[in-house]
Order: sequence, then structure tokens, then C-alpha cells
Amino acid sequence: MKIICWNCQGIGGDLTVDNLLEQNRLHSPEVVALLETKNNSRRYRFLKHRLGMSCMHAIEPRGIAGGLCVFWRDVQNVVLIKYGDFFIEVLIEDGVRHLKWRLMVVYACTDERKRAQQFEVLLSRIRGFEEPCLIMGDFNDFLLASENEGGNARSMASMRVFRNFVVHASLLDLGFE
Repeated sequence: MKIICWNCQGIGGDLTVDNLLEQNRLHSPEVVALLETKNNSRRYRFLKHRLGMSCMHAIEPRGIAGGLCVFWRDVQNVVLIKYGDFFIEVLIEDGVRHLKWRLMVVYACTDERKRAQQFEVLLSRIRGFEEPCLIMGDFNDFLLASENEGGNARSMASMRVFRNFVVHASLLDLGFE
């Protein structure tokens, strides 16, 4: 299954939409997840049609920040399970491998205290899963200080909270590109 997950930092501009449509054309993903969309659901419905997707679920941004949307092609193989103000969880049935698995798309808060609470919510969800899961998105944190490219340095305490989340959830870091 092909999935595009992109922190688009706003889906309002024509260049961003053109790039998304080009990636969709090149890769034909079954699922597209957009983070930090900064737009309301009217824009998402337009994108759903342009991407050729059957379904979507959106979390509205707060003011001009945040926002999260997941689009998927096959209504029968992907089912919306749960969502919150920072995540969307779907159950995916892989008919080829006869396997069900969960996809969680996350856009975590930039505030350390709120983010730590969000990690607790995610950990609670993950511990209840019977199926394997893939968690992707923008956690607004790093496992290692060397992962930070520009911007403000992250505190060791913040990274420790994120590392503990990754360890206790038995997650494997697949890296980023």
C-alpha cells in the first residue's frame, strides 16, 4: 500500500496543491495524509475530488494553525476508527495479505506539556490494539538532537519524553525523507 504523508504547512497555495497533485499522479497512493493544513474543510472537499479519493476525514485547524486531513481511495478497505484534535486513526484491511492493521496520522502540539499529554493518549490507544500499526506524522519532537535542522534547539527533557513514548509503544523509527 502506498501512503503519502506530508506536512504541507498550509494547503491554500496553488503551488502546494500542484505539488500534491503531481505526487498523487506519480505515486498513485491509496492514502494521502496532510498535516498542518491551515485550511477548513471546504478546501479538503475540493482536494478529495482532485485527488480522486472516495473518502476523507478532516480535523479543522485552530485559527490559522494546525489542521489534519486523511484521504483514502477504497471505502471498503479503510474504515475511520477514532479521531481527536491531533490524530486520525483508521483500520486498513489488506485483502492481498489477509491482514488488518491500523494507521494513525498525528500532528502533535508544539507546546511540550500538551505534547506529553498527547503522547499519553496515543500510548493508551496503541496498547489497546490487537492489530499491527503504523504511526506517522509530525510529532514536533526529535529522538536525537542531530535530527534538528534549523529552528530552536529542543530540550533534553522534551526529547526524553518522546523517546519514552517511542520505547513504551514499542515503535520503530523508520526515519524521514
